[in-house]
Amino acid sequence: MAVKYHIQESHQLVDLALSSSRARKPQDSATQLRLAIHFLLERMMNQGLEDRFNELCVWDSLTPTPKHLQDWSSDFHNALDELNENEQSLAFIETIPRMFDYKLVASSEVEKCQSEVILFIEEFIEVMEEAQEEESGKEILSTSDVSKMFGVTSQTVLTWCKSGRMPGAYQTPGGTWKIPRKALSKIERLLSASSELDAYIPDQETVNEAVSRRRGDWRK
Repeated sequence: MAVKYHIQESHQLVDLALSSSRARKPQDSATQLRLAIHFLLERMMNQGLEDRFNELCVWDSLTPTPKHLQDWSSDFHNALDELNENEQSLAFIETIPRMFDYKLVASSEVEKCQSEVILFIEEFIEVMEEAQEEESGKEILSTSDVSKMFGVTSQTVLTWCKSGRMPGAYQTPGGTWKIPRKALSKIERLLSASSELDAYIPDQETVNEAVSRRRGDWRK
């Protein structure tokens, strides 16, 4: 799904948050972190998700000290660089719950905030997956669907997807592979060509019979 991200602005806001934290202004720092993440998500959120994002208690519970924020911001910047290379990457989403790993949230609030953030992310990913399928405008198949159609294992279909043999196949934010039906035409051609080739290659029994006949002719 093509989305214009505010990558540069987010980089700058996180750097500003770090500066604010060093200047002993944790409230300003927390606000800038919230804006940095919001810039990246805003084009992908419906109104319900927008409201949920704004109401997450994590924003009022952020207490970013310079050391902890420095560690988290390094991860965040790396995720943005990855996003800049691949607009399908949602690695930056994973940096939101890592706020707890880097102790950016008051210890007394971690349990409550973490559960809220996890629920938000799960709903966000679900909305993203639905939007991807709707945008494609095509019938979308799972690896299981394709494996049944071709009589192969799901693992074989995964290999096809990862190796680029199914043009248009994509991985959802949740890590599941989805395959537009039109992507199957290439596999169908390959399997058809393979079947035609097999028709020209005799099986071992036929080869053995031919060898036996030739030996019999030699003996005569």
